[in-house]
Amino acid sequence: MNWIIQKIMNPLTGGVGSALALNGAISLIVPSLILTTTNIYILAAILSVIFIYISIKYD
Repeated sequence: MNWIIQKIMNPLTGGVGSALALNGAISLIVPSLILTTTNIYILAAILSVIFIYISIKYD
């Protein structure tokens, strides 16, 4: 029963999680464009790890 509820709720929580992750990514990436490209790549790597974690957590 819990599994069914989770699957029904998944699009909602997944959508919220993805939206929050995307918002966070944009708000972090835009100021970082001033920084060096190396820092952007490091930040992108960190953000993708966070995004994957959020995706798995809400799956």
